[in-house]
Amino acid sequence: MIHRVEASLTPRDVSWKGNLGKGWDVFNVFRVNGNSFLFSLKSSNGNVQIHEVESNGKLGSKVYQNDWSSGWTTVESYEIAGNTFLFLLKESTGDVHIHKMNNNGTIGSKVSDLNWSSGWTTAKLFIVGGKSYLFLLKASNGHVHIHEFEQNGKVGPEVIRYDWSSGWTDAQFYYQKEACFVALYKRGAGTVHTQKMNNNGSVGSRVDTTSWGKDWDTINAYGKNSTQLIRFNSKTGAAHFQSTDQNGSLIEVPSEAEYSWSKGWTTSVGFPTEAGLYMFIYKEESGRSEIVLMSKARVLRKRKAEDSNRSAVQEIDENGVKIKVISTNASTRRAVIRIGG
Repeated sequence: MIHRVEASLTPRDVSWKGNLGKGWDVFNVFRVNGNSFLFSLKSSNGNVQIHEVESNGKLGSKVYQNDWSSGWTTVESYEIAGNTFLFLLKESTGDVHIHKMNNNGTIGSKVSDLNWSSGWTTAKLFIVGGKSYLFLLKASNGHVHIHEFEQNGKVGPEVIRYDWSSGWTDAQFYYQKEACFVALYKRGAGTVHTQKMNNNGSVGSRVDTTSWGKDWDTINAYGKNSTQLIRFNSKTGAAHFQSTDQNGSLIEVPSEAEYSWSKGWTTSVGFPTEAGLYMFIYKEESGRSEIVLMSKARVLRKRKAEDSNRSAVQEIDENGVKIKVISTNASTRRAVIRIGG
C-alpha cells in the first residue's frame, strides 16, 4: 500500500496558539532527557514559568513557576556530559547564576554564583573541537571575552579577549559538519560579519562581510544541525530564512524564503523535537503566542479511509530522508517501498 505523500506548507503552519499574557521578554527552549521545555521570564519583576513542549509542537503542561529577583536579561541553555544547565545573566549588575536542570524540566540546584562587570549584552554558548565555550559581548564598547566551560557546567578559564568596535548587538553561532561559525550583526548599521571559530575557541578568519539592513530584532540558528539562520523584524513583520553553504558563507536569501507576517512579534525561538523543527513566536504587547512548523518537509500520511485524522507516518526532512517505490502489484493492491537514502 502506498500512502499519500503531501507537501507541508510554509513555516506558518500553526501547531499551537494561545495567550501567555503580556510582559514576557526573555525566552529559551531547552532540552532535558530528550524532551523540550519553554522557559519564559519577565525581566521587570522576575516572574518565571516553564512549560513542556510536546513532540508534535503543542505547548503542554506548566512544570515550574516562581518569582525571582528582577533584572535577569539573558538566559542560555547548554548540555555538558549528558547534563543540561541554565545560564542566567543580569546586564545591569553582572550577576551570573548557573543551575543544573532536572529531568522533568524544573530548575535544579545552583552550581555557580558569579559577579562580573556590568554591561554584558550578549552571552552565547558554542561548541568547537569537541569542547563547549561561552561567548560574551558588550555592545557599548565592543569588549569580547570567551571562556571554556568545565565538565561540571561551571564557567571555566578565559580563552581569549578582544576589543572590537562598538555597536555589535547580536551574535549567533551556526555549524557546517564539524566547523563552527559566528554571524555578528549591528542593528543600527545593518552590517554583518561572519567568521569561522578556531578549535581552541578563539575567533578565526573572516568568511563574509555583508549588509542585512537595519532593525532585525532576533537572529536564531535552526535546522537539526543549526545550519541555517532566521532573522526577524518585529516592526515590519518581515522574516527571512538564511541558508549557509559548506564553507560557512551566507547564501543569498531567495524570494521564497522571505515572509511578511503581521507586525508586533517580539520573539522567535527555533527548536527541534522528535517530530520536526518548530519555532515559538510571541507578541509582548498582547501576549499572543504561537508554535509554528518551520521545516519545509514532505509528510507521509495514512490513507483517509484508514485514519480520519491522517496523522503523519514519516517525515521526509531537510536532511534528505526519502521514499522510493521498489515494486507494485495491481492485483493484490500492494506495494513495497524503501524509506531512506
